[in-house]
Amino acid sequence: MEAQKLIPPLLASVLKKVWYSMERKSLQKKYAKTAAHIKNSNAYAHLHSASLSVAAVLVDENEEAYLNVVLPELDKNNIFAGIKTAIEFSVKIGNGLKRPLRIITLKKSNFRDNEELILYLEKEFDRTREKPTILIHASKLSLTKVSKNDEWIATHWTTAHAIDVAVRLGVLSSNRVTYLIQDYEPGFHPWSTDFALARSTYHANFRPIVNSSPLQIYLEKNEGLIVDSHHVFAPSIDMLRLKKAAEQRVRSDDPVIFFYARPSKPRNLYAIGTAALHLVAAELEKNGFKAHFVSAGEKHPDIKFSSEHVLVSKGKLSWDAYFEILGKSDVVFSLQHSPHPSHPPLDAVTCGCYAVVNELGDTRGGLHPCLLVAEPNAEALASQILKAILLSRNSKTRGFDPNFHLKFGKSISEVANTLTTEILEISSKGCDRRSS
Repeated sequence: MEAQKLIPPLLASVLKKVWYSMERKSLQKKYAKTAAHIKNSNAYAHLHSASLSVAAVLVDENEEAYLNVVLPELDKNNIFAGIKTAIEFSVKIGNGLKRPLRIITLKKSNFRDNEELILYLEKEFDRTREKPTILIHASKLSLTKVSKNDEWIATHWTTAHAIDVAVRLGVLSSNRVTYLIQDYEPGFHPWSTDFALARSTYHANFRPIVNSSPLQIYLEKNEGLIVDSHHVFAPSIDMLRLKKAAEQRVRSDDPVIFFYARPSKPRNLYAIGTAALHLVAAELEKNGFKAHFVSAGEKHPDIKFSSEHVLVSKGKLSWDAYFEILGKSDVVFSLQHSPHPSHPPLDAVTCGCYAVVNELGDTRGGLHPCLLVAEPNAEALASQILKAILLSRNSKTRGFDPNFHLKFGKSISEVANTLTTEILEISSKGCDRRSS
């Protein structure tokens, strides 16, 4: 029965990977062709599918200066976490500079047109219509004119790599590039070409803007990347929805344990997480307690821990459904084996819920009484989950905490304002911030 449940998702996953592989190879050939006139571009033609995606852009000093943000993808139905933060940050910079915003995607977007995107940006991020917003796929850059005074924002490492190649080929200047770093992305890959390329982006002489002080510390320790504290921002979280979730929370006789499960993402330690929950369920049953286990993030088969306890998978949730579950949960169990400030535990603590997370490089312990930390092994994590259950049952319900996320850096608005001021000062002097 379990095997039958797995076949359709596995088949869909395989087909998706085959499709993406074919699409990447097709685009790689196209990028190589459009950049063929650039000296030495052939050296990068087979390095990575995105290597030459930006290099073919046409630089024209007579063009109006834009703010260009390069995203790996833009799916209007899945603008969460890192992508949402990248857009929010770019909109704030674009508004501050009073420049048109050009959003460039490495994968095709499902926004119908610029107008649909503009309406979304107005609703979610207060993007003004004073200057236009343009959405284009990277494959169209060979037909796109940009100003030598354009500012560029790299996001995911693949976009930073593409811009770095354009710099190396003499098309762009590193002085005009800001690198929005939201995780230690070499860790997404085994030691390989992609691992090395991802690491190299931290040494491309771009201006680093970093999401959270733990990530800043990790980058300084492991890459020697010095980041100005004024360029480190706290994760941007949805305060209104979290406050509402906190107000709706009531103590339950049968605690609800919410597991952030993403089996396809190695850094989320799915197998360790389910092993820990097995131990929790066994201990609860031994002591005559019952709990409700629910997971969200990615769909997976329900897991029967015992006759009384089943982990029910909700799969990928809408934004509103996610906050609804937070408001009903007593314990949020979220694993992230990378220095990125994962949103579920931040959201949980902010809305008055207990959270259990794995330690990573001594960056997470002692941050908040509601944040329980353990080394990433099943026994240690299970012990902390059981402790969180007892705390939630025996202590007064904690309320909304609007200040917890600010331990991780300045507000994203403050960092955006700082960067905007720096760019305007450079422009007023008619020179770059530093030499190439």
